[in-house]
Amino acid sequence: MRNILKGIGSQKGFTLIELLVVIGILAAVAGVVTIAVTQFIGRGTIEACHTDLHNVQTAVTACMVEEETGDASGLCDTSALLIDGDPAYLLQAPLGTYSVASNGVVTQDSCPVRDANDQPAGVISPGS
Repeated sequence: MRNILKGIGSQKGFTLIELLVVIGILAAVAGVVTIAVTQFIGRGTIEACHTDLHNVQTAVTACMVEEETGDASGLCDTSALLIDGDPAYLLQAPLGTYSVASNGVVTQDSCPVRDANDQPAGVISPGS
């Protein structure tokens, strides 16, 4: 009988407390990683909106230069022309909606994500 009890006590393994501590640590790490990934994805979407705004501004400026006009109204202010025109200044439709002033300044009207002040991503003037 003594040999049986001695054999049970000498077995190696983890106690329930040790396993619960490891599970708790893994849960805490998973929570931190989830928060970091969510913030990273949000910043990526905001940067995509900024990039698209800059691309639309570049397309409008290129259209104005090629058409030899100082006025963007009419010819260079429609996304249909910028995407499907000949030549096509953009390969795909940008995120959100944009307005083009007659002087060629592009303003972002909407984007799937807004900045910390709940404002559109911004305005880029020609040549910037």
